[in-house]
Amino acid sequence: MWLLISEQAANLKELISQTMVSWAQECHILDSELVRKMFSLLRRQYDSIGELLRAMRKTYTISAASVQDTINLLAALGQIRSLLSVRMGKEEEKLMIDGLGDIMNNKVFYQHPNLMRILGMHETVMEVMVNVLGGHKSQEIAFPKMVASCCRFLCYFCRISRQNQKAMFDHLSYLLENSSVGLGGYISLSPFH
Repeated sequence: MWLLISEQAANLKELISQTMVSWAQECHILDSELVRKMFSLLRRQYDSIGELLRAMRKTYTISAASVQDTINLLAALGQIRSLLSVRMGKEEEKLMIDGLGDIMNNKVFYQHPNLMRILGMHETVMEVMVNVLGGHKSQEIAFPKMVASCCRFLCYFCRISRQNQKAMFDHLSYLLENSSVGLGGYISLSPFH
């Protein structure tokens, strides 16, 4: 049967269509999920323009003038993310502060707030803060300059767009869960204690 179908098909699209239709007509395919998937693939091959249009809505375009700034921004973000798995010391604190500074001083940060949100920069910085603040049992914050830089970053992140404010609001429960981190063990957030 395969030879018969392949001889009748003029191109790959026709071959796929004819093969799927013939498979669906055969009685030994009883799995309705398989039939659904087959016709979904069949529909997809004819909806390639629509698929491209849907993908284009999700793409992000940067002008040629901003390429180097974007590369620098991504390098700084990569450095910050690589420090997430490292035990913090003074050198790591300096690298983190410098990385946050590089991001905040990069014009792409202000010109493309959607990109900052898509890259999840705010989530990375919140994770850094919780890791640093949560790693110590004492009342004293081990890396106050880095925590201040993280707070400054999150403030700037919220200032550059309303959607970024919403993105931070979406993480409100995370912030509240970790709001006592670094405050010491004696402080309770509950009004009933």
